[in-house]
Amino acid sequence: MIFRTIVGIIASACVLLAPVKTEPQESKAFQLEYRDGTILTSNFADSKLGWTNVSELGQMTKQLIDVSRIESLTLTMEPASEQLAQTLKLINDLDSDDFFAREEAEKQLTKNGKRFRSLIERNSTLTTPDGIYRLGRILSSLKSGSQKQTGFALDILTLTDGTKLTGDAGSNDLQFITRGETVSVPRKRLAQITAGVADLKTRPRTRPVIETKLYHDHASFMENRNLKLVDFENKPDGTPLQSLDKNITGHFVPFGLKLGTEFPMGCVGVSGYNIKGGDKPVGGNSVCVYPSKTRSVKRFQGVMEITFCQPGKGSVPHGVNSFGLFLSRVNHSRDMLLQAYDSKGRLIGVCESNDEPCTFCGISSSVPIAKLRVLSNPWVLDSRRRLVKEKEAAYSKIADSDAVKVEKDAMKRQLDKARSNLKVDKDYAVDSIMYSAPVPVDSGRTDRHFLGRNGDVVPATAVRMFGPDRIEISARNVRQLTVSLDVANTVALKPVPKPLPKRLKNDSNWMAMLRDNSIVQWTPGTKLRSKTLQQELTRQDVVAIWPAGRPPRLPLAGDFERGNNVLVYPGCRVTTPEVVFDEKGFRWSDGDVLTEPLHEPGETKVDQRSDDFADSVAPRKSEFTFDASKLDEFELPTIWFAKPSGMIASEGCLRLDGGEMIVYSKGGLFELTSINAREATVTFGGNEVSIPTSRIISVVPPQE
Repeated sequence: MIFRTIVGIIASACVLLAPVKTEPQESKAFQLEYRDGTILTSNFADSKLGWTNVSELGQMTKQLIDVSRIESLTLTMEPASEQLAQTLKLINDLDSDDFFAREEAEKQLTKNGKRFRSLIERNSTLTTPDGIYRLGRILSSLKSGSQKQTGFALDILTLTDGTKLTGDAGSNDLQFITRGETVSVPRKRLAQITAGVADLKTRPRTRPVIETKLYHDHASFMENRNLKLVDFENKPDGTPLQSLDKNITGHFVPFGLKLGTEFPMGCVGVSGYNIKGGDKPVGGNSVCVYPSKTRSVKRFQGVMEITFCQPGKGSVPHGVNSFGLFLSRVNHSRDMLLQAYDSKGRLIGVCESNDEPCTFCGISSSVPIAKLRVLSNPWVLDSRRRLVKEKEAAYSKIADSDAVKVEKDAMKRQLDKARSNLKVDKDYAVDSIMYSAPVPVDSGRTDRHFLGRNGDVVPATAVRMFGPDRIEISARNVRQLTVSLDVANTVALKPVPKPLPKRLKNDSNWMAMLRDNSIVQWTPGTKLRSKTLQQELTRQDVVAIWPAGRPPRLPLAGDFERGNNVLVYPGCRVTTPEVVFDEKGFRWSDGDVLTEPLHEPGETKVDQRSDDFADSVAPRKSEFTFDASKLDEFELPTIWFAKPSGMIASEGCLRLDGGEMIVYSKGGLFELTSINAREATVTFGGNEVSIPTSRIISVVPPQE
C-alpha cells in the first residue's frame, strides 16, 4: 500500500532532563508553539498550573489553575517575577550609600523603565533626598520619551470562560506529555500554548474549478461577505497603534494576518500618512513598507507581502477566499498591482490600480489565497516605452512627408503625451485591509521538514531515510528519533534537508501543467517531451504552458466563455478559438483582448493620460516565439487550453526542484509505487519513472 511506503516525521520536545516514559493520559490537548516556529501537540503533565497574578504596583498573589480551564497562555521571555524583582532592586538602589550604585540604578531605570513606569511613579519607599531627586529625574525622562510601552511584560492567561489574567507562569521548566513521554520544556523557548488541535485536512473529494474575480468597487466586494476589517487604528488587544510605529509585522497574528516585505532588513509599519477617500472606509493610520526597521527614509516603496495563518498561531499556514484593501497612489492608472497566489505558487489573480487616487483592489477566488504582494507595476514601464517607440516611428514618417501641418501637430501631441507617461509611481500606502475567515491550505512549505495534519510543525536539522517506512530525524527542539508514522496524519514532509534552489529563468524551456495539476518541464517543439519523465506528452494531457522560471498566471472567471483558449499576459488576457504550434513557437487568430477598466462604472475618468495604455498592454501580433530571451517580461503569456482546477483529497504530490510537481493517486495519471532513501518510483503511461530523492523538496500525501 502506498500509505505504508511514505514515511512521516514527528517529534517530542527538547529536553534538558532525560524524558521518562509514562502512560498516555486522556486529558485536554494543547499545542505548544516554540519561538523558532516548532509546534507540538501535547498535554500538561499535571492537572494544575501554578499561576501568580501581578498588579501594576507589583503586588503578587498566587493561585492554582485547573488546566482544563485554560484556553491559551502567552509567555514572555522573562518571567514577570524576575523583571519585577530587578526593577524593585534598582529603585531601592537609588537610596544606596554607594554613589556608583545610585548612578547605575538611575541609568538602568531611565533606559528600561518604560514598562514599569506605573510602578516607579507610585513607589514611596525612598527616604534620602538624593534618591527622591533621582526618582523625579527618571520619571521626567520617561514622560518626555516615547510611550509605546507603559506596562509590565506579563504572561497572559486566557480561560475558557473568556477571563484574561495577567501575571507570571513561573520561571521553572514546564512539564508536558508528548507522544506518551514526559518532557521538560524551558519556558524561554515557548511563545504560546493554545488549547485544541488543528485539522489541516483541506482538499475536497471532487475536483474544484478555480475561478477568480477582481473588484474595484468596495461596496460590491463587501456585499454578502462576512469579512474581517483591519483599519490599523488599534492592535488586536485594543491598544492604539502609534504613528510611525516602524514594525507591526506580527501584530495581527491573533487575527490570522501576517505582514512582511521582501527587504531583508525591512518591515511593515504605520506610515504617518492619512489616506483621504471621501465616503470610502479609510482615514487615520495607514501602513507602508520600511526598507529598514531603524530608519524612516525611503518608506512608501517596495514590495509588501501579506500572508495568513491560523489565528493566534503564526507557524500554521492558512489562506482566504476573499481579500481587499485600499491603496493610495499619486500618479497614473495601473501603476500599482495586487497579486494573489495560491499555496502552490500559482498567480491566481492580479488587480491593477484604477484612476482613483484612493484605489480599492479586491480579489475573490474559489481556492484559498495563500499570499498577496502589493508592488509597483513591473511591466507597465516597458509597455509605455514600446508605445513611445511606436509614436516616434509614426511621427518620423509623417514629419518627412508632405502632410498638412495640422496632422503633424496632432501626431506631435500624441508623442509628447506618450513621453510624459514614461514614469511609474513607486510610492504607495495601504489602509483598511479586509478578508474572509482564514482556512487551512494544502501547504507544501519547504522551510519546515514536517507538517502534521494536527498542526504539528518540526523544523529538522538532519533527516536520514532508511528502509521503506523509517526515518531518523534531528531538530533544534527535538532529540534524535527514529520513527514511523501513518501518513494519514502527515500534511507534508521534506525528506532531504537542503537549501532550496533558486528558480532560475531558463529561456529555452517551458513548463506544462497536466490535467491532474502535475507540472513538468519540457523542451519546446512540435512535440511536448518531458526530460524528467523521458516521455512525450499528448496535447490532451496538457492544460496550460508557460515559460520556465515564471509563475503561471490564471485566467479570470468567464474568460473561457469567450474562447476555447486563454492567453494570460501581465496586463491583459487574450481569448481565441485555436492555438497552433510549430517548432519555433505558436500562433492564434481571431483573438479578443480583455483588460480591466481604468475607472469605476458610472464615474468620470480621473486619469485621462491613461487612455492609450489599454492598447499598449495588448500583444501587437498574433504569433509568439518560444525563445523568451527575445521578448520583454510583459510579452510572456501563460496559455490555457482548459479551465484551471485544484487537487482532491485522494491525491498526493511530490514537489521537485525546478518548479516541477508530480501529482499521484490510485488510478490517476501518475501512481507512486515506492519511496526510499535513494529514489521515488512513479508509473506514467504504463512505464516506471525513477526520481532521485535529492530532487524531492517535499512529499504531500493524500488526505484519504
